[in-house]
Amino acid sequence: MQGAHASQPILVRAGPGTGKTWSMQQLLFLLAQELGTATGPVVKLRYVPLLIPIQKLARMLRQRANQVSSSPVSSSSDKEESTSNLVLFYIRSEFSEGQTRRMLEQAFEMRTLVVMLDGVDEAASMKLAVEEFVTKTLVPMGVPLLVTSRPEGIRKRLYSRDFVILNLQPLSSEQQHKIIEKQLQENPFFRHLMAFSVARREQDKLYSEVFSNLGPERAWLERLEAGQDKLPSMDTSADHDVFAAVFQRLASCLQAKADLDPALQLPVEPSCAEIPGTLRQLALDSRKSGKIRANFVCESSLRCVAELLLEGFEAVVDGEPAKLQVLRCHNFFKTVGPTHLRHLFFDLQLTYRGASHLAQVQVHHSSLLKHYRECGMQEHLEFFRCSLDNSYVDFESTLEARMAIFDQICCVPVLLSV
Repeated sequence: MQGAHASQPILVRAGPGTGKTWSMQQLLFLLAQELGTATGPVVKLRYVPLLIPIQKLARMLRQRANQVSSSPVSSSSDKEESTSNLVLFYIRSEFSEGQTRRMLEQAFEMRTLVVMLDGVDEAASMKLAVEEFVTKTLVPMGVPLLVTSRPEGIRKRLYSRDFVILNLQPLSSEQQHKIIEKQLQENPFFRHLMAFSVARREQDKLYSEVFSNLGPERAWLERLEAGQDKLPSMDTSADHDVFAAVFQRLASCLQAKADLDPALQLPVEPSCAEIPGTLRQLALDSRKSGKIRANFVCESSLRCVAELLLEGFEAVVDGEPAKLQVLRCHNFFKTVGPTHLRHLFFDLQLTYRGASHLAQVQVHHSSLLKHYRECGMQEHLEFFRCSLDNSYVDFESTLEARMAIFDQICCVPVLLSV
C-alpha cells in the first residue's frame, strides 16, 4: 500500500478474540501517524486510513432503513441512493460536515483511502450486502482494501480470485506468557497459573503417550471404583519402629509377588531428608503424621500392584502373619485432581500381632511422576493453597474455576487486556 502503485486487497482470517481488531487499530494508528508527519515542500501522494467496524456499519444501515420506512415523505429510492456506496454512507453518517469528512470523501474519489473493514462476519443480516459491495464494487474500483473475518463467517469463493488471504496464527504459550508478564507486571499468581496450566497440558499428553499401547490396563484403571469407607481412629500407642519394619517387609514381598521391581519411595519431608535409611525415615514419618506413607513407582503393571493391594496383601514377618487391607481408594485415573497426575491413592490398615496401624500408599507410573516433579507442580499447588485457602473453603473447585478462566484467556488472547 505504499506509493501510487495498485494494491491487491487483503483478507485476514482468524478465530474470535485472536487480535484482528487490535491489528487493525495498530495499522490505523501507524498510517495516521505517517500521514500526520508529512513534511517538506514536495507534494506526495499519501494514503488516508479509514477503519469501519462492520457491526457499527450494520447498525447504521438498520437505523437508516427504519427512518425511511417510518417517514411518510421518504421513498425506497431515497434509501437506495444513500446506501448504494457503503463507504460514503459510513463517512457521511459518522463524520459531520467539515474538513475531516471532505478529506475522506476526496481520498476515496482519488483511490487513496485505505478502507479497513473489520469483522465482515459480524454484519448479521447485512452480511450478504456487505460482501457483495466489497467484492463487486470496491475491488473493481481498485480501492486499497483490508478485510477481517472469522474463517467460518465468509464465503471464501468470493475472495479467492482477487484477495491475498492471510490466516492470523494463535499466540504460542511463550508469547502468551510474555504478554501476561508485561500486562500484569510479573504478578506471581498469574506466573504460577501459566506454569501450572502448561504442566497440566503436558501431563495429559504424556499420559496419552505412555498408555497408548496399554489399552486394557488403562481401561481397568479408569474404571476402578473408589471406596468411601470411613477410616478407623488411629492407635496412638502403636510401635512406629515395629510397624515401619513390618511395612518394609510387606512391600518387598509384594514387589516379588508382582514379578516386577517397583521402587519404594517416601514422602519428602524436611525433617526426614537427613535421616539415612528407608526404615528410619518410615518410622520418623509415622511418628509425625500418625501413619506410614510410601509410593510404589512402577515402569509398568500398575494394575498388578493395585490388584494385590485390593485383594488384601498378606505375608509372614518373623513367623507372624502381617496384612495390608484397603480401607479406601482414591482413583485419580478416573477423576483427575488439580495437577492431572494420574495415580492411585490407597488408605490401608496394617495389621500385625493383634495391633493395627494406618498406612497410605500411592501407586504411580514413573514417567508421569518424574514429569510432575520436574515441573514443580507440588510447589505450584502449595502456592495456590496459601493464596486461596484462607478465603475459599473448597480449594480444588476454586482453583479449577481460576484455571478455566485462565485457559479461556489463553485461547482468546484479547481477554488479556480486559
